[in-house]
Amino acid sequence: MGYSQNHEQIRLLTEKGDKYYQQNNIEKAEKTFKKIIKLDSLHKDTYFNLGAIALQKNNANEAIGYFKKCVELGDLGAIDILETNLNYDFSKLNIDKVEHSEVLYKIGLKLLSKNDKEKAELYFLKSNKYNKINSSDKQFTLEGRLPLNRPLPKFICSKQGKVVVSIIVDRKGKVTEATAGVKGSTTTANCLLKEAKNAALQTKWQPKPNAPENQRGQITYNFKLR
Repeated sequence: MGYSQNHEQIRLLTEKGDKYYQQNNIEKAEKTFKKIIKLDSLHKDTYFNLGAIALQKNNANEAIGYFKKCVELGDLGAIDILETNLNYDFSKLNIDKVEHSEVLYKIGLKLLSKNDKEKAELYFLKSNKYNKINSSDKQFTLEGRLPLNRPLPKFICSKQGKVVVSIIVDRKGKVTEATAGVKGSTTTANCLLKEAKNAALQTKWQPKPNAPENQRGQITYNFKLR
């Protein structure tokens, strides 16, 4: 009962805050959203709203604080706002506070684009760790290298099962060959094998000049009917 009442309070306050914001009554919107944080200190959407208000008020430090909290709670969109609108240096972010695989991975890419390879690798490694712990949907294996992008296969049919794709990767990180349905797969459905192969071929890996010319690895995709 207590949880339901709390949830209803948050819903009503969110509607009220949104209405104030749409009316450009920023002060009342901010006060309303802060009431939500008192009820639920992990309410990601409210931190995002407060960050947007801080940006509108040209309070960069406050906005950074709110959007950083969003990132810690797993909001991918907040990463782009921190970079684009606030010119945030992600090397200053406390990695210990981030426990979401996709967020860690995206920050790793941002750091890599700034040539901060050492910190980027820390984020990639932690992302890989949480990806293995929290999800069985996809697994990427290539000794000594991490994927730089991880496209998901399209789910276009009513079949399900695990598809293991054997891949060959060159030193530049390009997948040159992919064979779907190798040992470990639990389905032979062509619609799943085709999409798994396409996704594997689109995956880009870390370049490694001293890697084997044709390095073998695997990607596993689990197709699950919802």
